[in-house]
Amino acid sequence: MSCACQRTEPVPRCTGDLTIGIVSNLVANIYVYVRNIATGRIERYNSLTDGAGSFDLDMTEAGYFYDVHNSFELWTTLRSAPETRLTMTVNGDSDTCLLLTFEDHYNIGVIQDYLTYTLTT
Repeated sequence: MSCACQRTEPVPRCTGDLTIGIVSNLVANIYVYVRNIATGRIERYNSLTDGAGSFDLDMTEAGYFYDVHNSFELWTTLRSAPETRLTMTVNGDSDTCLLLTFEDHYNIGVIQDYLTYTLTT
C-alpha cells in the first residue's frame, strides 16, 4: 500500500540512470517494479546489484511513463522469488517500498537532463 512507503525527494524526470539504494543481497538478479498510483499500471525492469548491494534503474527504458503529475510506488524482488519484496535502504532509511514523484528541473527556461541521479529520502 502506497501510504506505508518511504517517501523520497522528487526525482528529475529527465534522468538516464537512477541510483536507487541498497538491498541486502550483495550480488543478485532482481526485478524493479514501478507502479503508477493513479492508473495502477506497473512496469517491471531487470536489474543487477553490485558487490555492495547497490542497484539502479535505466530511466530511458520507460519513456513518458514517469509523469510529473503522478506518484509512483517502487519495490524490488529477487527474480527467483518475485512474490517476496526486498528491503531497500536509501540514505539510512529502510523499507520494502518507496514513494516517488518526478519533477522537471529547469536551467534558464530549458529542462535539464541528468545522465545519472542518486535517489534521496
